[in-house]
Amino acid sequence: MIQNAEAIVIGAGAGLSSAAGYEYSGKRFHENFHDFEAKYNFHDMYTGGFYPYKTLEEYWAYWSRYIFLIDIPSRLSPFTKNFATS
Repeated sequence: MIQNAEAIVIGAGAGLSSAAGYEYSGKRFHENFHDFEAKYNFHDMYTGGFYPYKTLEEYWAYWSRYIFLIDIPSRLSPFTKNFATS
């Protein structure tokens, strides 16, 4: 059945990026989100995604950095090279 498929859709959550070796706390978090940690007192990227920011500027400041940090390296990961995208 898979051999005859034109495409295969894979639904994946945070577990896929974790399997690729991405870390959402520790050194990587501190190097990239130290300003958010100091101001809002959260200690990992996951928690920052659910923080109730008071303004849209704060919200998008966090998310734009998060997306940039996750997206660019994911294009270079040997793990993700196994998946074709179109």
